[in-house]
Amino acid sequence: ATQLMHRLSPLAFERAQQMLLTLLQRAPRQARVHAWLAKWHVLRVTKGWIVPTGADGAKALGHVHRALDLNPDSALAMAMDAFVHCHMLPDLGLAEQRLTQALDLDPNEPWSWLVRSTLESHLGHGEQAWFCAQRARELSPMDPLKHYYDSLGASAAVAAERWVDAERLG
Repeated sequence: ATQLMHRLSPLAFERAQQMLLTLLQRAPRQARVHAWLAKWHVLRVTKGWIVPTGADGAKALGHVHRALDLNPDSALAMAMDAFVHCHMLPDLGLAEQRLTQALDLDPNEPWSWLVRSTLESHLGHGEQAWFCAQRARELSPMDPLKHYYDSLGASAAVAAERWVDAERLG
């Protein structure tokens, strides 16, 4: 499901939601499933497949809150909370706070570093964004979503004005 939601196909994206909802029916107490559903709602908007409404942000935040209720120590859920606040409910301060908590809980969670890279880019901290993107890529070198890590790494390289690295990763 996580691979399908990152593809460019609307059909694959919808299939990802179906898979996550099936997982949720079978294992309703799994924080990770709620965390990924939160991300699915954000991507639905950021990919431009729907006109954003407040309801979409509320749905994403609802899944994040459920994930954190189930597992308050989930670094992934906190990273997805930051992702929601970075992309849908623009509160970069809260996003930064959540990422700090996530990395304190698990400094080896690649999604925390990847979202941190995006946040640092939004804040205009290019070198820090680049560092975070590289850390995420190092922590997950064989990830099936390597293209996603590389694309956000390329964005971080642009923020850091590292043109050769941006071209290589892009």
